[in-house]
Amino acid sequence: MTEATPTISVAVCVITYMRPQGLARVLGSLARLAFGKNPGVAPQIVVVDNDRAGSARPTVEAAAAQMPWPIRYAVEPQTGISFARNRAVALADDCDYIAFLDDDEFAEPNWLDELLHAQRAYGAEIVVGPVLPVFETPPPGWLLRGRFVGVPRFDRARRPTGTPIAYMSTANVLFTRRILASVAGPFNPRFALTGGSDTFLTMQLAQRGARPIWCDEALVHEVVPASRLSARWIIRRAYRVGNTISLCERELHPTARRLAERALRGGACITIGVAGLVPAALGGRATMVRMLTYAARGAGILAGIFGHRFEEYRTVHGS
Repeated sequence: MTEATPTISVAVCVITYMRPQGLARVLGSLARLAFGKNPGVAPQIVVVDNDRAGSARPTVEAAAAQMPWPIRYAVEPQTGISFARNRAVALADDCDYIAFLDDDEFAEPNWLDELLHAQRAYGAEIVVGPVLPVFETPPPGWLLRGRFVGVPRFDRARRPTGTPIAYMSTANVLFTRRILASVAGPFNPRFALTGGSDTFLTMQLAQRGARPIWCDEALVHEVVPASRLSARWIIRRAYRVGNTISLCERELHPTARRLAERALRGGACITIGVAGLVPAALGGRATMVRMLTYAARGAGILAGIFGHRFEEYRTVHGS
């Protein structure tokens, strides 16, 4: 008698808010998942709609007719990404692993297979993969040339699989259920509209000795709308990232020494950015925007120290 392959239960969670086209695209990609390295996987899809009107329901029902995996759908009426993520984790509490994708992304067929393979190979509690941009409209040349400080959307670092990393994003991540259960929430509602609840969770888990590792083979693509292809958006994003990190530090390490260190870092970023503006004028627009992102990140850090919260997620980009 052939021994049965043990079942690995995985919930793939997608948080959505008024992006029907994006949701249809990501669900379509999940229907094509394949498991060559982990044949015992039993995935399920969890969609949490953060629109209290339930506008995503028709899209989910249409996808369910073509989906080889079961889909759970729920509406989270309380506005904010933290509330929606926590609802997804609660719906997936019977699974061994919990993965997240965003509703403006789509995954390669081997995406989840590679995350699970890396998790088992390295014994990791958290595995993170790359998110590669796909532009809805051709981006300007200066944007492609720039590597903008504090703007993850356009600074896509790649690393060897197994490399420990400092922060993770729910744009492409796999958790063990055990590690998520170790933190209340687990996503802090104070970051519901600012973003950064994933950064805050990373810092909390690091205190418990859990560090994310990288899996370079687990590819996800993010569709970048035209509204994000501007210097204004890039600079605002750098400000938000600096603001978020500072707010996380303020929550977890509210000592005068840590806040002073953070203030010095913010001041240094502003100094570098402002001092670099004059020579940057000779280097073209990409160099100029890069210096402005330094200054914006520093300003965000200082604002966060004083408790200012920049609520980026009040605005929806893309469809």
